[in-house]
Amino acid sequence: MIDYVEKTAPDTLEAVFMTFRTFLPNAPNTNVSILDMWIRTFDAETVSQSAIYARIGQIADLLEEINMQIESMSSLTQPRKARARSVVSNFLPTVTLGNLFVNGWSIRDNCSVENCGSLGFLGDALRPKFSENVLSSEDVAEILSALSEIKTSLDDDRLPLRLRISLQRQIDILIWRLKHPAFETLQQASDALGRATLSANQLERLCPDEDSRERASEVRGKLLGCFQKTVDVMERGAKGAVAVKIAHDAIGSLLGHST
Repeated sequence: MIDYVEKTAPDTLEAVFMTFRTFLPNAPNTNVSILDMWIRTFDAETVSQSAIYARIGQIADLLEEINMQIESMSSLTQPRKARARSVVSNFLPTVTLGNLFVNGWSIRDNCSVENCGSLGFLGDALRPKFSENVLSSEDVAEILSALSEIKTSLDDDRLPLRLRISLQRQIDILIWRLKHPAFETLQQASDALGRATLSANQLERLCPDEDSRERASEVRGKLLGCFQKTVDVMERGAKGAVAVKIAHDAIGSLLGHST
């Protein structure tokens, strides 16, 4: 039996920033920008800069999401909410676009071990209301194996070239992200797999003949299976299950069948 652990957005960000801070420059005159630190954090030398910017944007979204969660916690007094928001604000300079080419030395205090630990404490406070299940290592390995098979299947000249290349890029980014599951929320993984599944459906519809449509249908089916796995894990917990069920049903409707 797999143990499905629950985590919160602060738990995810604690893992992200504890890795991020290991790439801080060791002196003010060391030429390491904040963007360089993100590239190293995500092991992202092989992906496009647009993918890196998108990932940084998702970190910024998580920080904003935490602020909204803090505000909605009726059990917290206003002084405690202010203290919790100050924890989040420490990390905002790391995701501000205007700061990305600034030397990383400037944010060394923001990313201290103490501030990262404060994110963990904040996660404990939010856990009763805002936790979600996580993909187990077995789930991640199974999805990565399926994505590798899908990527191989897309090396087929019978498939429409532009859409095939676009889907290959999505698969590459999914593989890259899932190789760092501690940095990923279940909702983010599910959303990305859902988008890839819809792209595969478009690929299938635009295939010129029965053979290519059959190959594209196999790709779509495997991606839908990966997406379904994230839905199943989400539905093991009550929190977030309604939202992911809506997304699941919407994708099924767009694919033209019940899932």
